[in-house]
Amino acid sequence: MQIFKNRNTWAFNKIVFCLLLFVAIFLSTEKVMAFEFDGFQSGLTLKQVLDLAHQRDLGVNDGQKAGIPSAHFNEKLFKETSKIIFLTYHTDLLGERVSVDLQFTPQTKRLFFVKINLKTAPKYLAGLTSVLDKKYGAHKKSFGLLFTMQKSTDWNVDERTEIKIVKNMTLYNLQYTDPSILKLPLQTNLWVISGTGKLPSV
Repeated sequence: MQIFKNRNTWAFNKIVFCLLLFVAIFLSTEKVMAFEFDGFQSGLTLKQVLDLAHQRDLGVNDGQKAGIPSAHFNEKLFKETSKIIFLTYHTDLLGERVSVDLQFTPQTKRLFFVKINLKTAPKYLAGLTSVLDKKYGAHKKSFGLLFTMQKSTDWNVDERTEIKIVKNMTLYNLQYTDPSILKLPLQTNLWVISGTGKLPSV
C-alpha cells in the first residue's frame, strides 16, 4: 500500500514538474517574441533570419556593404555571419516600396531592432498611423532635443515592444524595438519559435 502511494506521489510530482517546465518555456518564448515585422520576430538569431530569407528567396544584403539591392537570396551570407551587424532588404508596406534594416545584438546575434524607411507623403503617413492606432491603441507625440529637429509618434505597447514613427529633419522611419533582448545574458538558452514567411504587417 505504501509503495502504491509513493508511486502516485512520484507520478503527480512528475506531472507538476512537466507543467511548470512548459510554462517556463512558454514565458521565455513570449519574452523573445515581442514584435514581428514581415515574418521576422524579435529574438530570432541571425542564422534563423537568414534561413527564413533563404526559404523566401528574399534579397537581403549585409547592411555594412554598399551596393545594388539583390533580387534573390545570396547564400554567401551564411559564411559571413560573424561579420554581419545588420541586414537590409526591400519590401512593400501598405502598397509602397520601402527599405528595411534588421539589427542584431553584437554578441548573441539576436534580432532586437527593425527600421523601415518610409515614404514621406502626408496621406501615406496618416494611413500608416491609423493602422498602428487600430492595432496598438492611440499614439503619443514626443520631441527630441531642439537642435536635432526630431519628433516621433510613439506606441509603447509593453515593456518588450516599443514602436515609433520618427521624423528627423525631412526623413521618416518606422522603428520596432525589443529592449528585453538587450538585457538578456550572453549564455541564456532561449527557446525560439521560427516564423514562416508572411506579408509585411505593421
